[in-house]
Amino acid sequence: MTGTFVIRPALPPRWTETGALLSHLPEGCLPPLPRVIRWNGLQLARKAEFHLTIAGRSDMQRMGIVGPDHPAIVEPAGNGLGDDVGIVLLDELWVLQKPDPTGGIETTIAAACEAPAMSAIRSRLATATGCHLPAAPPHITLYTRNPAHGIGISDLAALQARRVAHGRWRDFGLSFPRSPIETDVSP
Repeated sequence: MTGTFVIRPALPPRWTETGALLSHLPEGCLPPLPRVIRWNGLQLARKAEFHLTIAGRSDMQRMGIVGPDHPAIVEPAGNGLGDDVGIVLLDELWVLQKPDPTGGIETTIAAACEAPAMSAIRSRLATATGCHLPAAPPHITLYTRNPAHGIGISDLAALQARRVAHGRWRDFGLSFPRSPIETDVSP
C-alpha cells in the first residue's frame, strides 16, 4: 500500500441502524483537523465520527442482507485478512455533492484511501450471497454541510457523478502527515 498515514486495524466491520456495514475508526486516529472549513462559500463541519463504508445500504439490500441477523455471512467475511486490514490515507480529497431530501444540495469532503480489506470483504460477501458487488472507491468522509445526510459512493460511477472537485489536502488548507504514522487500535 502506498501513502504515509496508516490506520491499523480498522476491522471488524459493524452494522449501523440504517443497514450499512462500516468499519468505525477510533477517535484520535486521524491527523488533527479544524472543526470547520470553508469551500466555495459553504461552511463544512468536521464529522463527529469517522468510518470506512464496507457495504452501504443499497449494497446490503442488493445482497438480501437486511440486518445483523446474518452473522453467518458477515462475520466470516472479515476473518483471516492478515496484514491487509490497514487503511492508508492518500493525499487526495474529494468534494462530493448530491441533492438532499429538503431540496438543497448536500456537500461533503472525503479523503481517498487504500483499503485492501474492504475489497476482500466485499468479494467474500458477494460470493456468499451470489450477488455481484462493483468495486467501491474507499474513502473517509471528513467534513459535511449537514451531518444528518451522507453521500453514498457505492461504485466508481457514483464517484464520477458526485465528485465536483478534488485536490490535495493542502489545497483545502489541511495538513497531510509527511512521516510514516501507524495508529494501532488493537485490543
